[in-house]
Amino acid sequence: MQSLSRFTEYAPSVVLRALRGSKSLREWRFRYELLTRDNIRIRDLDNVVGGSVAHEFLAETKRTAKFVIQDDGTINFLNQRVRPWAGVKMPDGGYMEWPLWRVRARRRLPAR
Repeated sequence: MQSLSRFTEYAPSVVLRALRGSKSLREWRFRYELLTRDNIRIRDLDNVVGGSVAHEFLAETKRTAKFVIQDDGTINFLNQRVRPWAGVKMPDGGYMEWPLWRVRARRRLPAR
């Protein structure tokens, strides 16, 4: 389980109650960031029109995600990446958000 303190100012007990839906139904939102090849944020994407996540317990790759993006010609799909974020609505009306994948530093090979 990921640490809740990395992404929010909410107390872990408050976040867990919101995730479990103890007081009411959970309200989710998703947003998507466009990143460079080196994982530097460029902007939020507003042209994602749908998506899905699959979990295959026995597969080598356990989770996969598919997004439907309306192509407006501004994304270089060969050199840019999309990072999805999930958010659950908190009792005060704000959202607790976290990325759905971690950015890993790219290992640079020494120049020859």
